[in-house]
Amino acid sequence: MRFPPSFLDEIKQRLQVSDVVGRAVNLKRHGHEHKGLCPFHNEKTPSFTVNDDKEFYHCFGCGAHGSIFDFVIENEKLSFPEAVEKLAGLAGLPLPQVSPEAEKRYEQQKDHKKLLEDAARYFQTHLKQDSGKAAVSYLKNRGLDGKTALYFRLGFAPDRRQGLQNYLKEKGYSQADILACGLAIQPDDGKQPFDRFRDRLMFPITNTKGEVIAFGGRLLKENKKIAKYMNSPETDLFHKGHTVYNLHHARQSARQSQAMVVVEGYMDVIALAQFGIGYAVAPLGTALTEDQVKLLWQYADTLYLCFDGDEAGKRAANKVIDRCLPFLKPGKELRFMHLPKGEDPDSFIRNYGKERFFDMLNAAQPLAQKIFALEASLKPCTTPESRTDLINRLSDKAKQIKDNALQGTYMKFLRGLAYEQFKSSRGKKQKGVGKYSLSEGLGAKYQSDEKTLIAKALCLAILNYPILMDDVAEDLGHISFPHRHVENIRLLLLNHYMEDHEVNIDQIMRELEEKGLEKVLNEDVQKDLYALYRFIKPAQDFDNVLTWWRETYQGLQQKLHPAEQDLAMPSDNLEEWWETHAQDLESRFEV
Repeated sequence: MRFPPSFLDEIKQRLQVSDVVGRAVNLKRHGHEHKGLCPFHNEKTPSFTVNDDKEFYHCFGCGAHGSIFDFVIENEKLSFPEAVEKLAGLAGLPLPQVSPEAEKRYEQQKDHKKLLEDAARYFQTHLKQDSGKAAVSYLKNRGLDGKTALYFRLGFAPDRRQGLQNYLKEKGYSQADILACGLAIQPDDGKQPFDRFRDRLMFPITNTKGEVIAFGGRLLKENKKIAKYMNSPETDLFHKGHTVYNLHHARQSARQSQAMVVVEGYMDVIALAQFGIGYAVAPLGTALTEDQVKLLWQYADTLYLCFDGDEAGKRAANKVIDRCLPFLKPGKELRFMHLPKGEDPDSFIRNYGKERFFDMLNAAQPLAQKIFALEASLKPCTTPESRTDLINRLSDKAKQIKDNALQGTYMKFLRGLAYEQFKSSRGKKQKGVGKYSLSEGLGAKYQSDEKTLIAKALCLAILNYPILMDDVAEDLGHISFPHRHVENIRLLLLNHYMEDHEVNIDQIMRELEEKGLEKVLNEDVQKDLYALYRFIKPAQDFDNVLTWWRETYQGLQQKLHPAEQDLAMPSDNLEEWWETHAQDLESRFEV
C-alpha cells in the first residue's frame, strides 16, 4: 500500500471538498451544498454540486463523481500518488514513509479503535448500574436528562484498579494495547498497571467520523490531591492540539448557521446542546490552538469564542489572538464573548435561558475590536507620545497577518478606531450626559424670545456633548447671551473649561442647582429646544452637532446688538481673556 488509509483520512479531515474544488471552480453555497459549472463538460446551467459533509462532488449532467483525490486526478491529470502528494502539501502534512512498519501501524490503529469503542460501552454500561448512581445523580443535579446522556454517550468509570483492564482482556485485547490506548498506567516500580480512569464521569472523545479515540473524565468526589478533570494522554490516535470535543456532532449543526461556539469544557458543550445549540465545541484541557482553529474553520466561517467571566477567561482570549493572526483569511471570522463574572456557558444558559445567550452571541466582539480594546487598555493614551505608541502597537498586530489584502484592511480599521477614540477621549467621561435633567418637577415653561432660545440651545448642546468645548470655547468666549441667567451658564461653562480644559458635568449640575439656574433649562424647556433644534439631542452624530453649533452661533452673533457684547472676548487668545476677567466672572454668576 503506497499510502496508509489513516494518512488519507487525515488529509480528508484537514481539507474540505469545497476548498479543493473551489480552487478550480467558482462555487456558490446552495443550502447544505455548493454549486457551480462542471469543469468536466460544457454547461451553462450549474449541475455540479459539492457536499462537504459527505466528502464528495457530483455532477448531475455528466455523472462525474468522487472524492478530493478523484477531483485532483481528473482535473489536473495527475496520478494518484501525485494527487496525494499535492493535497498533503495543501493540508500541511509530511508524506508518510512507505514501509512494512507503516502498514503495521495502520492495522494497529484499527485494533485500537475497536478497543476504545469497547471501553466506551463498558463505561456506558456502568452508568446504568448501581455503581453509577452517584454519576447519574450528578447529571440530574446539573439538569441533564437521559436523552442527552445517551446522545453524548456519557459513562461512568467504577472505582476499581483493574476493572476496565479485566473487561478488555476478556475480549482478547493485550495489556500492551490497553496501555497504548492510554486506558491504564504502568507504575515506575514495575507493579501491576492500574486503570487510568476511576470513579469518574466519562466523556468519550471522537474524531470527525464519530469514532472514539480518547476519553475525558470528571472526578465525582472532591479531592484536592487529584485533578478534577483528566484526559487521555497523547496516543497514536489522539492529539490534544488537533482535536476538539463534539466536532462530529457540531459540524452537522453548523451547516445552516455557518458558525460554531467554542466553549471551555465538556459540560458547557452538553448544556448548550440540551438547549438546542448543537454547534458548540471545546478544546481538550489546553488553550485553543492554531490547528484547532483551522480545523473548525473548515466547517464554519465564524467562530464565537465564549470564555468564562474571570481573569483566566480573559487570558485565554488574549492567547488565541496571537495564535490566530498569522493565518487569518478573508471570509473567516473570530468573535469574542465574555460572560458575566462567575458564569460559564452551562450556568448562564440555565439561569438566564437560550434567548439571553443568543443576545450575548449577537453582542460578541469582532477580532479587530478585541485587539483594539486590549491594546488601548494597557496604558492611558492622553499624550502625542502615548497615542503614537498605541498606533505603532496596533500596526504591529496587523503586520502579523500574512494575507496582504487583509493586513492592509486591518491596518486602516485599527487606526480608524484609534483616531475615533482620540477624538472622543476628552468627553468620554461625560458620555451619556444627556440623561441629566436640569430640573425635576418644574412644569412651567420658560417663555423666551428667539435669541434667548438659541442661546439656551447652544448651552444645552454643550451639556449633552461636553467634547464640543474643545472646538467652540473660543467662539463661546466672543459672545454674551441676551438673558442674564443663560449668560451665567455660559460663563460657568467657560469657567470650568479654563480650569483644566475639561467640562465636569456632575460639578456643573451641582453648581446650577446651588445658584438656582436649573430652571433655565428644565425638562419642559429641553423638550421645546429638542423640538426646535434636533441636532442638540443626545446620541446624534458629533460632526453634525458641531456643524449645527457653529452655524447657529454665527447666526446668533449677527442678531445680537454690538452693545450687548460687554463681556465678549476682544482678544484672539482665550487664556489672555481669562486672566483679564477671571475675578469679575464669579460676581456675574449670581442671579
